[in-house]
Amino acid sequence: MGAKAWYELKEYRESIRLLKNLIDVFPQSTYVADAHYTLALDYFRTGRYEDAAAECIVVLQTAHQPQVLARSEKLVEMLSSSYLTFLNCSGCGERQKVTR
Repeated sequence: MGAKAWYELKEYRESIRLLKNLIDVFPQSTYVADAHYTLALDYFRTGRYEDAAAECIVVLQTAHQPQVLARSEKLVEMLSSSYLTFLNCSGCGERQKVTR
């Protein structure tokens, strides 16, 4: 996935653009969960913590790959303990109820 190369090069805006395009054009792709996770990483690196948490929640609600789920859980835990409060995570409240 080219977006990961852009992420590794710290070109987060380009990575975000490619990932959003992938998700929009191929919503049924087996790569979508990983795309959402990488998008969360891009948002995290650019200081968009609420957006990063929202992408992690999408992964937790939709992913079937154990590795992607585990990485996303770890990232959302770090975000919630270090960068977000319940009050500044607008809209996250109803999405946080994840059942598996």
